[in-house]
Amino acid sequence: MRIVRLLPVPGFEFLNPTLQFETTIEYKGRDEIIVNISGWLEAKNNVKVSYISEYLVSDSRENKLSARGSWADKNIRDENYQTRLVTELNDKALTFIENNRMQDKKGDVNLRVTLNITYISSNANVAHVYRLKPSEIGIPIQQIQTSSGRTKDFEILCEAYDSEYNTEKNNGWFLSGAGGPEFLNVMYQKITYDFRIPSTDWIYEYASKFGLGEYYIIQIPKGDNVLVEAWNYVDQAESSYRNWNTKGVYANCRECGNLLDNKIKEKFGKNNFTYKERWGRVYSRFEKLASLNLHLEDLKLSYPSEEVEIYKPDAENLLINALWI
Repeated sequence: MRIVRLLPVPGFEFLNPTLQFETTIEYKGRDEIIVNISGWLEAKNNVKVSYISEYLVSDSRENKLSARGSWADKNIRDENYQTRLVTELNDKALTFIENNRMQDKKGDVNLRVTLNITYISSNANVAHVYRLKPSEIGIPIQQIQTSSGRTKDFEILCEAYDSEYNTEKNNGWFLSGAGGPEFLNVMYQKITYDFRIPSTDWIYEYASKFGLGEYYIIQIPKGDNVLVEAWNYVDQAESSYRNWNTKGVYANCRECGNLLDNKIKEKFGKNNFTYKERWGRVYSRFEKLASLNLHLEDLKLSYPSEEVEIYKPDAENLLINALWI
């Protein structure tokens, strides 16, 4: 038994937002019947985020369990169990997922579904029993008295193996446990499935609907990475941002700006129009923005009645500006 498909989708049928999974589980048809699915959603660091239960969409469902040892064995094969699983996400769970996402280099959501599946498996075999009339084997016809007092011609039961066994009698299926008196087994299996929600999908299809705020995405081509050092500083700034390290964001963005300023000055000269005006007007604004966290103590004295701190949106704004220049 294994999960062959698990597609996460946002759900809103409940009071709290939910993450739902269109799920396909492979099992042995007619040899196994799934009777219950439960589990949990967890992060890669094994933190349990929320419980998972089965959310049956249809009003009824029928599965058949067969005994082995007849023509019907050919119907015992791998089949797909289609279902929908649901996990409710409260504010704490959503905050955890969002914070965990920020640790990922691409900003993707990486989670794991762990399922406990309860199912019944057949341990029954068909006994290959045939009914013969006494006359068919040269025995005189005899009558027996039934439990109601009636008399009936008796029949002889005999056994002969046939892999394609069948019977015309509705009550001709005699069963036996395979090697013992047990006919059914109640089985438990634990299976896991890792999945990823790309950052763009999470932002556009999940986050805003879950009430996590509005986002916008800027795609900036890196070209041929001519200024490898500058992009290295940007990468380090992004890494700091994912780890909530605002000081690291500011420090790496400043280094990136200084590097670009020196490169452009070296190429065009400090008195060139391109350096002084085109670049200079852009860089002066960026330099002032990137040095904000260096002057916090002085600014606190200038604004004693206000809370003067650097927050994550400030670092995000600086990082976007670093990408632009």
